[in-house]
Amino acid sequence: MITKFTPEQKALFSVIQDKWISYTLNTTPIDHQKAEEAVRKLYIHMGFSSPKFIYVPDPTKIDEILVEKRKISSRIRNRISYKISDQVFDQIWNRIRNRISDKIYNQISDQIWNQILDQIRNRIWDQIPSQIRYQIWNQIRLMADLAFIDFFKQAFHMDFPLLDRLEEIYKHLPFFLFLDNVAILIENPVRVSTENNVLHADGRKAIEYPSGWGFCYLHGVRVPDWLSLTKDTDIDPSRIHEIINAEIRREFVRKVGLERILYKLKGELLDRKIVVLATPDNPTWNCTYELYELQFRDSKRRVLKMDNPSLPDTCHVEYVPNRTGNVHEAMNFRLNREETDVDDIHGSDWYLHGDVVIKPKDMKKWKRWPKVIA
Repeated sequence: MITKFTPEQKALFSVIQDKWISYTLNTTPIDHQKAEEAVRKLYIHMGFSSPKFIYVPDPTKIDEILVEKRKISSRIRNRISYKISDQVFDQIWNRIRNRISDKIYNQISDQIWNQILDQIRNRIWDQIPSQIRYQIWNQIRLMADLAFIDFFKQAFHMDFPLLDRLEEIYKHLPFFLFLDNVAILIENPVRVSTENNVLHADGRKAIEYPSGWGFCYLHGVRVPDWLSLTKDTDIDPSRIHEIINAEIRREFVRKVGLERILYKLKGELLDRKIVVLATPDNPTWNCTYELYELQFRDSKRRVLKMDNPSLPDTCHVEYVPNRTGNVHEAMNFRLNREETDVDDIHGSDWYLHGDVVIKPKDMKKWKRWPKVIA
């Protein structure tokens, strides 16, 4: 029973994670001959005949292929995919799981399996059409399972022939759909742009496939195409009124500029407070809170502007009721509390992590500002 890892084995966590994530970032055009040869070997290894190959320029086109095939036959057979999943599952549980403790299993799951799932899902999941999400999700889970197995192959020199067959395919392309007699292969994107290890491209799509289909990201945040593709000076500052999501609004402010937004919308400063707060990196961080009233075409809106402890060059802007008269009232609204709930002498300490308030379960009164903000 394996109960702990050596330092060398722990170092493999990031190596394995980076390797399998890199397959999803591959922008090299597929070498069709090599990819097809790798797929043929897998089909034969699994006991199936060599398939017919269909290439599609982006993931959305898979559904079109399936619709056409259903016109010919109401039943689409993909026994090979189930067989692959069963064998991968069998190798994890029968060859690996029985040899490791629960602690080790959970540690690898957190460091490799969950990390890969989260990173891939965060990149593309919300943008995949619902008709093909099941197929793509299976590919993402399979990739995470294979990375899990790959760790044991390298850390303990175990042999996994099926892993080798599948990884040879992933080296050429990360997404595909295997049916019993047809292999649908998705062409690699022509562009995957990152900055500081997160998806980012200002003025173009961060992920773009040969068909032109893709996603826009700014500093790791999925944003509407117009926010990324439009030049900053061509964006109407009043469009901040359209944005509900706080992270997208933050990127809007970062790109358009707070000064320009305030000038265009005749921003009037109603209240300002500088509060010394503790962050994980700085026990005396000066955070500026400002309450503004903005003039839109047909109405006025009040907003609370807050510095960001994790991104010093950015700020958050959140809407508050127009009856809000000062920063304290704005924060009470944001925290869903009343002024009578605040007691800086006898109140309990609490913590703020993003928009998540962490406080004692039986807390009746709380201090005005968090003990730590992150």
